[in-house]
Amino acid sequence: MILSDGLSGAAVKLTLLGISLFAFYIRTFGVRKFEPVLNGSEGYRILRKLEILENGGDLDFDEQTWYPFGFLDDDKDLVLIRLIQAFRFITGVLWKTLTSHDACVYFGPFCGAVTPWISFFVVRSLVRETLPAICASFYVAVLPGFAFSTVAGRLSSEALLPAIIFVFLHLTNKAMSQGCLKDVAMLSLFYYVSSSLWSDYFLLMNFVAVSLFCKLFHGGYDCAIYTAYSSFYGLSTCLTLYKSNFLASEQFIPLFAFVYLQYYALSIRIGDKEEIQRPLQASFTSMLLLLFYMKYTEIIAPLKEENAIYLNPSLQKTSLAVLTSSQSAQPSAWAALFFDNHYGPMLLPVGLSILSKKFPKVKTNITVYSVIALYLAAVKTSNQILLVPALSITSSIAISQIIEVCLELLKSTEPPTGPTKRQSQKYETEKNNLPMKRFFAGAAGTLCAAHLIYAARHGVWVTKNIYSDTTIFVTASTGGSDGRALIFDDFRETYSWLKHNTPEDSKIAAWSDYGYQINQLAERGTLADNSASNKTSIAQIGKAFASNEEQGWSRLRHLGADFVYVTFGGQVGYSKDDINKFLWMLRIADSEHVTGEFNQKRYKNVNNEFRVDVEGSQTWLNSLLYKLSYYRYGGQTVAKGKATGWDRVRKAEIGNKDFELDFFEEVYTSQRWMVRVYRLKTPDEISISLY
Repeated sequence: MILSDGLSGAAVKLTLLGISLFAFYIRTFGVRKFEPVLNGSEGYRILRKLEILENGGDLDFDEQTWYPFGFLDDDKDLVLIRLIQAFRFITGVLWKTLTSHDACVYFGPFCGAVTPWISFFVVRSLVRETLPAICASFYVAVLPGFAFSTVAGRLSSEALLPAIIFVFLHLTNKAMSQGCLKDVAMLSLFYYVSSSLWSDYFLLMNFVAVSLFCKLFHGGYDCAIYTAYSSFYGLSTCLTLYKSNFLASEQFIPLFAFVYLQYYALSIRIGDKEEIQRPLQASFTSMLLLLFYMKYTEIIAPLKEENAIYLNPSLQKTSLAVLTSSQSAQPSAWAALFFDNHYGPMLLPVGLSILSKKFPKVKTNITVYSVIALYLAAVKTSNQILLVPALSITSSIAISQIIEVCLELLKSTEPPTGPTKRQSQKYETEKNNLPMKRFFAGAAGTLCAAHLIYAARHGVWVTKNIYSDTTIFVTASTGGSDGRALIFDDFRETYSWLKHNTPEDSKIAAWSDYGYQINQLAERGTLADNSASNKTSIAQIGKAFASNEEQGWSRLRHLGADFVYVTFGGQVGYSKDDINKFLWMLRIADSEHVTGEFNQKRYKNVNNEFRVDVEGSQTWLNSLLYKLSYYRYGGQTVAKGKATGWDRVRKAEIGNKDFELDFFEEVYTSQRWMVRVYRLKTPDEISISLY
C-alpha cells in the first residue's frame, strides 16, 4: 500500500492522461504510415450506412449490396452509427467536425484511449487500491489483442467490448454483494445495451449464472445474491425478449440457475421441516425433468450454428464453413495467445492466487470470468479480445503486489523505541538480513520494470508492424538498409477503374471478402458480401469458381453478374489471393449442397496435394478460378532463372499455360497483376454451342 497511498490525485490523472495519449498514438501508426483509410469489411459497411442516413436514405434496402436482396438493417450497426455520430459531435465541439470517413477511421483509437480510464475506475472500485488500477489501464493500452480491434481504420463493435465487460464486471460484483435494486437495474440496462453491440451478448448472462453457482457451492448464499440474480434474470430477459427467445439453448444455463436458486432459497427458508422439504424436492426434481424434456424435444431451441462451436469446435470445418472461413473465426494457436497478450497468460494464475487471498469479495467473479474467457479465446481467435479485461486485472494485481512487497523490503528498518530484549534481537536479525533482502527486492523490482517496458515495446511493435497494415494496401520490403517499403495500390486502382469504366447498374461477382469494398469504393453492386447471413450466395460463387469455364459462366450469368473480380498474387508474392482461399470456397460450396461434386479430393492429386503445376488435379487446372487467375500468365517471366509462368506464392511453374477464354473477356488487369477483371460474354458473342 506504500505506493498506492503515496500517489496524489494530480499524479494519477497525469499518469492516466499519458497512458491514454500513448494508447491513441500507437493506434494511429497506419495513418502516419499510409493515409486515413478504412481497414476490414465492417468499416465499409458502417460508412456506407452512415452516408445513406446522412443523405436522407433508408437503411431497409440497398440494391448494391448482396444483389438482388440488399442488406438488412440490424440494431448493432445502428447503435454503432449513433456512437460515431456522437463522436463526430464531440470532436466538433473540442476541435473540428470530422468527415464521416475520418470519424470511422479514428473511432477505434478513440475507444482505445478511453478504455484505460474505464479500466482504472473499475479496478480501483474492485480492489480499493490505486496502483493495480494504474497497471490495469497500462495493460489495456498496450495489449495487442485490444489494439487489433482499435487501430485507426478498423471500425468494429469489438472496440467497445473491453469497456463493456469492465463495467459489467463492476456492476455484477456490486449488485451481487449488496443486492441493491438500483445496481440490478443498471446491470440489466447495461446488458440490454451490450445486446445491441455484441452478437454474443448472451455469454454475459451465462457468466453471471456460473458465478452464482460457484458462490452457492462455496456457501456464499445470502439475500443479496437472491435478490440480485432473480431481479437481473427477470429484467434482462424482458429487455432482450425481442432479440432472443428465453427458451433458447443459449439461455438454458441462466434459466436453470434461476430455477435452482428459487429451490435453494426456499429450502434454506424452510429449514429442517421434512413435511415441507420432501414436496419441495419433488417439485424441483419435476421442474428439472421438465427442463431437460423441453431441451430434448427442442421446445427449448437448439444452439444456433455460430454458437454451437463453443461446445463442439469440430463444427468449424464442417457445417460452419462460411462462418469460419476467416482466420479470426478459427481456433487460436498457443503462439497467438502469447502474441496478442504477451506474458499476461503466465501472470494470470499468479494474479488469481493473490486475488483469492487479498481480495476475497471479488475473487469469484474475476476467476469465473477469466476461465470462461480463456476457453472462448482458445475456441475462436476473435475472442482473444475477451481476455483483455481478465489479463489486465490479474496481471496488474500480480505486478502491483510484487512492487509493493519490493518497496516494503527496500525501506530502512527503524529501531524500536524502548525495545525489549526480544525486540532488540529481532531488530538485529532483520538488520543483518537486510542487505540480502534488499538485493532480492531490487532484483524483483527490476524484473517488474523490465516486464512493463517489454510489454509496452511488444505492444508497439505488433501494433505498428502487424495490425496497422491495411487490407487495401499491400507492402513489400525493398531489402535495402534504409528499411523503406514498396506500397502496392492495385486494389484502389481497380476500384477506380470499375467506377469509371463500367455501367452504374453493373453487378460484380467476387469472393465475399471484397464485397463491401466494391460497394463503397467502386460504387457497384455485388453478389455477395462479408455478411455470413448470405451463405447461399457465397456458396454459389464458390461453385462457379470451382466449375469449368462453361459451367462457371452459366452459374454467374444465372446470378446476374456482369463482371468477375479475381485477386491473384503469383507475380508479387501476395499470399492472400483467391487461389489460397479456394479450399475454403470448396468447403462452403460442399457444406451448402452436399453432392460430392465440390469435394476437395476432386481438386487434389493422387497424393492428396493441392498444386498448381503439372502434377495438379486436372479438375482444378481446368476450373474457372484457375483460368481467370492464370490467363496470359504462362508467358510471363517473373524471376531470373525461373521458367515462364512462375508463381511466387505457390513456388511452382503453372501446369496449364496455353489456353484461351471462350466465355469471358479480360477487360482490366492491374499493374502488378494483383487484381483481374473479366466481362461475361453474351450468348451472341460466344462462338461455340451452348449446352
